[in-house]
Amino acid sequence: MQRIDGCSFLFQSGSYSVSRAIRELKEIGYTGMVACGIRDEKVPFDDFQIIPARYIRGTNIRNLQKEIQDPAEKGKYCMVQAGENGLNRSLLTLPGIHTLCDLQSAPKNAFDRFCGQLAVERNIAIDIRVRPLWELRGVPRERVIRAYEEILLLQNRYEFPVTISSGAQTVFEIRNSRAVTALLKEVGMDKDLIARSFASVPGLLETHKAVQEISE
Repeated sequence: MQRIDGCSFLFQSGSYSVSRAIRELKEIGYTGMVACGIRDEKVPFDDFQIIPARYIRGTNIRNLQKEIQDPAEKGKYCMVQAGENGLNRSLLTLPGIHTLCDLQSAPKNAFDRFCGQLAVERNIAIDIRVRPLWELRGVPRERVIRAYEEILLLQNRYEFPVTISSGAQTVFEIRNSRAVTALLKEVGMDKDLIARSFASVPGLLETHKAVQEISE
């Protein structure tokens, strides 16, 4: 079974070698990771899948579009930070995005039915970041849980793809896959959706690549 961490920043600080990250993530049950800050030539040919990625932040849709569609980054897995509802609707119409992230930190009503429909039509995944579920306590944690419950209600209705990520900057910020599964069950994800979400990244890459080739 594939278990891929849908977003990590382990290599941006330069403190982790690829071999160390692979070894430690394998030990806690992962088969791959989406890695920001790693160059394609550093990705090893192994039974552990590392997917080079970029994480884009901003509020100006024109600037975001330019960065998302940068020819120099063509083919790399692209994640974009969510914002307010109007920005998210615009982002979900742009070619080149694989995942919309960090909706738990976005303003209220940032992701609605129309966004859910766009995510299905464009085959853009919505990321569930698990790190806040074990780091936060009290009211902040409850807000994250409510945000995820609302996303999952829309996912149940529209069936857009989902990814599961840690957003970790060190291996110590990644929980083993069993612990992550238990946390996700708390917010209403069933076993089948969790399994599909852990394995969704390679399919997103292939589908977007095929669409891009047809459009060219």
